[in-house]
Amino acid sequence: MKKSLKGDFIPGLVGLIFGLAVVILTLTGNDMAILIAKRRGSVPGPGFFPIVCGALMILFGLALVIRGLRQNGTVNYFDMTDEMKSNAKIALLVLSGLIVFMILWKLTNYFIPLVFVFAIYLNLLFKRSWLFTIIFSVVLTAFIYFLFVRGFSVTFKV
Repeated sequence: MKKSLKGDFIPGLVGLIFGLAVVILTLTGNDMAILIAKRRGSVPGPGFFPIVCGALMILFGLALVIRGLRQNGTVNYFDMTDEMKSNAKIALLVLSGLIVFMILWKLTNYFIPLVFVFAIYLNLLFKRSWLFTIIFSVVLTAFIYFLFVRGFSVTFKV
């Protein structure tokens, strides 16, 4: 493999492509291209947050690509060490939990309680203390509730 394609270049390229895909899919979608909702002028439309997140992914992906080119091949992401295997296992468990979260949200429409349960799952997965797990889960759930439900009037119905 070329020396310049190692290091942070590969994850940066993945992030850059993912961010571009999110922005393009959002802007070409029929309902998602609305950045400001029509019913109230101050409420973000359905395409606002995906555009912001996609733009951030593009920005950070580009920064990683540049950093990877500057590293000049000092890091190889394809050498699987024990640490990388452990991290891959945790990443798959997080992804699995997220899929279960999305399925349960679709089936029950209980978004806020599911956020609390998912936060507990993540903290247990990352071996946090029970005190930290409960405090973090309550604060995160309250933050999401007050920011999106109360602040932006976002409904989490599917």
